Amino acid sequence: MLAGIELVDQTSTKSPHLNVNELIRKICENEIIGSATFYMMCGAYNSYYPFPYIKTTHSPEWISSYFVNSLMKVDPILRFARTAENSFLWSDIALTSAEEKMMEHALGFGGGATGFSVPTFGTGGYRGLFSLCPVNEFVSDWPKHIAKNRKGIENFASNLHLLAQREIDPNGEYSTNLSRREIECLKLIAIGKTYTEIATILDISANTVRSYVRELRLKLNSTTLAQAVARGCVMGLV
Repeated sequence: MLAGIELVDQTSTKSPHLNVNELIRKICENEIIGSATFYMMCGAYNSYYPFPYIKTTHSPEWISSYFVNSLMKVDPILRFARTAENSFLWSDIALTSAEEKMMEHALGFGGGATGFSVPTFGTGGYRGLFSLCPVNEFVSDWPKHIAKNRKGIENFASNLHLLAQREIDPNGEYSTNLSRREIECLKLIAIGKTYTEIATILDISANTVRSYVRELRLKLNSTTLAQAVARGCVMGLV
């Protein structure tokens, strides 16, 4: 197990002792992971955390160059992550010529072209990205390490997202929570009930059910019901 992964899995995300910055540094305390980054790509931001929200072990020089030169516009990892629903190896991405130059630029600052990323999601339209890079750019067994620890890393990323969202929005002022009816619909959808069946169970019209489902999908930042149910499960709503 990679250092740090179990820490978030086994500790309540409500603990005041947990900190996103400390946790991403903790996961790098081994001979495999060279750097870690959590980046909140979109969502509501208050005065304490103006956009962008990013916690990383990369050098300040690289982060400064990244934002000053607007490299996020040609970052292949962000481009791929914006529509990705599942975690992915960077080697799975087909790069454009501009993206290849951007990755080469990263190498000059100690960055790398080898990595693994996990898209994360939350209520209120929050969408984040957790990324890991190996200590050595040419680690031959990197895919093997990721395959072995994939589930743990994904759980780690999900909990980091919850912590980051709490740091951004400690009072829940910007997050949109599901209503009681929306949660009821989500739970019934999760066990395979149709709109008509849900309407009968809840004693409301099928059109009202569709309205609730449309709202819960928006609140969970999901394009399909399957995605909504999956994210509901991760958040403990189902």
